[in-house]
Amino acid sequence: LLSFVARNTTYPREVRRKGIVGQVLVSYTVGEDGHVEQVRVVQGLAAEADREAQRVVASLPRFEPGREYNLPTAMTFSIPIYFGPGGFAARHRRTGNTEYQGRNAAGDGKPPGYFNRSRDEF
Repeated sequence: LLSFVARNTTYPREVRRKGIVGQVLVSYTVGEDGHVEQVRVVQGLAAEADREAQRVVASLPRFEPGREYNLPTAMTFSIPIYFGPGGFAARHRRTGNTEYQGRNAAGDGKPPGYFNRSRDEF
């Protein structure tokens, strides 16, 4: 997931020109069908950065849905997306922040389907 976000996020030109650096916290729901829906900015940075973060999260590939009582269940997650020199990937390499805010059916804080996919599939 993090590599997908890093590859697909661009630092908006206007935000870069203004020297704005920081992160946008985006909340999203993985529905019962595994598609990402209800993408919203929880904590914004600048309008252009907020739109870019929403675009990237909305374009995430389909997940295996979470399960509760062995039934597909919609689950909500949050992910911080960093905008600044070096971009998202550099920020997460430096801080070691690879954990997600949210839970899947296993309750381990990883996105739904994480245990069934290799990291290279994202």
